[in-house]
Amino acid sequence: MALEPENIAHPLTLAALYIDGGKNEMAEPLLKAYLEAKDQTGQRRLNLAEFYLKRGRSETAERVLADGVANDPQSFALHQGLSQYYLQTGETRRGVELLEAYLQANQGKTPADLRAVRLSLAAAYLEQQRGTEASQRIQEVIAEEPDHLQANFLMGRVYLSQGKGNQALAAFQNVLARQPKALEAYLYLAETHVLLGELPQAVGVLQQALQMAPSSKALQVALARVQISRKDFKAAEAAYTQAMLIDPADFKTQAELGDFYLSLKENARAEREYAEIVRKFPSEATGYLKLAGLYFQRQDPAAGLSELHQGYLRNPGSAELLEELVLNLTAAKQEDAALEICRRRLSQNDREAFTHNLLGRVLVHQGNVKEAEAAFQKAADLAPQWQDAVNNLAALYLHQNRTAEAVQKLEQALRRNPQNQTAYTTLGAIYEQSGQYPKAIAIYEQALEKMPALSKSAQRLAFLLCEFNKGDQDLERARQLATDAYKANPGQIDLLDTLAWVYYHEGDFARAMSILQPLTQQLPGEALLNYHLGMALLKSGKAQEARGRLQTAVKSKTAFIGRASAEQALASLKTAG
Repeated sequence: MALEPENIAHPLTLAALYIDGGKNEMAEPLLKAYLEAKDQTGQRRLNLAEFYLKRGRSETAERVLADGVANDPQSFALHQGLSQYYLQTGETRRGVELLEAYLQANQGKTPADLRAVRLSLAAAYLEQQRGTEASQRIQEVIAEEPDHLQANFLMGRVYLSQGKGNQALAAFQNVLARQPKALEAYLYLAETHVLLGELPQAVGVLQQALQMAPSSKALQVALARVQISRKDFKAAEAAYTQAMLIDPADFKTQAELGDFYLSLKENARAEREYAEIVRKFPSEATGYLKLAGLYFQRQDPAAGLSELHQGYLRNPGSAELLEELVLNLTAAKQEDAALEICRRRLSQNDREAFTHNLLGRVLVHQGNVKEAEAAFQKAADLAPQWQDAVNNLAALYLHQNRTAEAVQKLEQALRRNPQNQTAYTTLGAIYEQSGQYPKAIAIYEQALEKMPALSKSAQRLAFLLCEFNKGDQDLERARQLATDAYKANPGQIDLLDTLAWVYYHEGDFARAMSILQPLTQQLPGEALLNYHLGMALLKSGKAQEARGRLQTAVKSKTAFIGRASAEQALASLKTAG
């Protein structure tokens, strides 16, 4: 520091040494002086925030960045740093809002600066799976600079997220034509080939990239995953092995290798990999969790619980190990032991929302509803932005038939955190069950406005628009919603059923039946599928087949929208003989 006072990395290195040596009292004045230095720069705040984040001091990191933004509202670097902090900590809405506000307030900046903001916004929207908003910001950049590499690359990622394989392929190929060494573009290009079902081409792309960068672990892991899809397990194992040679300290890849062996039912080899992680990285939760999962799978709960106990004792700060240990103790009917762990932890820190929520889950399992409610409420009060606690509290109210209170809690949760997926789904289901279909439609619309990639909300909205359509416009929207959702989530039966029901309402009964008949073979007793197929058969003049399907639907004890119509149609068939 004396020799190079201008090097702002040295004070943080010294502070880290003090902290690692247990001398926090010596580190704090150094960090304070670092922040208050006369040559104060945005980079200092960014470095200091990263320093605090690495040491688990998240709130301090946020304060350092937020103060920097307040003191220097023109600094894009600080705005971007704070936005990234929000994105990394799950507060994506705040991250996006911060950048949008910066963009609006700084329209006079140079085009290059504004392009950087727009692309940061696009990347943030991509994290939220909001492809439409991401595309809008990217297109603003491309309109000014059509060959902008990052913009074209991000546009390819948008196409990929939307299932538009051919457009994504063209975008990534365009990037690589002008920047042949862009390894990330090769990874996404290979992923696009996988999306299109072109597995040999995906392998070829990755092998081409590995010729340029043979020491790329990411390329080797990607190659292993594609080879698994091709069922070339020998080649997959070789790629994983090569990745491990490149980075022997990467326990995540070693865990993936263990998972690979487990998928092949080579349990002994999987156990060896997981145990190796525990041996080499005792302060990481992954090895213990994987080993415990393996033991539970082979019906040895005692070994699984023992592994989790050992992992938690070595890593008392791991929320994941705590949760797995407590929930598995509960499942093993050892609720008292689970409660003891939670209460002992809360006696040391009563402001840990995660543990209060976990305590509530054990109490629910035990049947202690009153104390469970108090635990969930405490967790929700401590972390109002966190969705799990308030969702659990609402579920508890629903279980007690306290629907109005559940709705109130869920609506409050959405005001606090508009990204709460479960709250939208639960509220929509409550409104549907109570016959408040306009409210259900409104809540699903709100969900998709915030998170367009929510397939469940898209499916329910499409179904309700179809069921209660006011004309062709509603049916067209329902078809588009169901089609897009199915492209992103192929194989989902509820989405296929909804799509078939749209075709039925459009008068395309043959197409509806072609979708529904295979589904009823998979789920022969499912009421809604039989009702929909029965109605399509009836409209196609196949009365006898329709009668059987409608009878299956009506005899079911399952509640479904359209039961009254099914009963009416069945009665009319009986009258007609």
